[in-house]
Amino acid sequence: MLGTMALMLRGLAAARDEAHLTAAGLRYSGNRRAVRSRALLNILACISEDHQPMIVALAALTALGGASAFFFVMAHANECVDKRRSTWLLVAALVGGLSIWAVHFVAMLGYASSVNLSFDPAITLVSALLVAIGFLLAVSAKDGRTGGASLLAGCIAALSVTLMHFVGMAAIQRSVTVRYDSLPIAIAIIS
Repeated sequence: MLGTMALMLRGLAAARDEAHLTAAGLRYSGNRRAVRSRALLNILACISEDHQPMIVALAALTALGGASAFFFVMAHANECVDKRRSTWLLVAALVGGLSIWAVHFVAMLGYASSVNLSFDPAITLVSALLVAIGFLLAVSAKDGRTGGASLLAGCIAALSVTLMHFVGMAAIQRSVTVRYDSLPIAIAIIS
């Protein structure tokens, strides 16, 4: 399946190259939907061409297990007496945040780079702490049990995952200079 996807995406190399130019500000068609589609193609190409398929599968299983555990613990927190709810919310925050961090880190380990990569342990730990704290804030906001509280919790969780991602990427130690395009980063944060 990944091989077929890779062949399809290689056929779209012109669109991907155009997306890089657009993201770099060299040419902009004015069509945000087209830019988002091209950004998605870049992500899919990166996953199918630049990552080891077995590690991607492991990351997917980690995501499935982590999400299942998070929702199980959240359900338990919602059903227990108020006296124990804060403890279960703390456990849910740790399970949710650290499982997302684990998915991200496993996927990073599966990246097939042409240069040697290593990870700064302190920055990697900070990325894990940030997403765990973010999820603690999110589940605490969700405990308000209103629609607005759910929206706020979702925004906090999404921002904490975004922050974890970019801090985790900063933990990569490499012998090359990395340049980030601001438009795809902005799209990732807004989406």
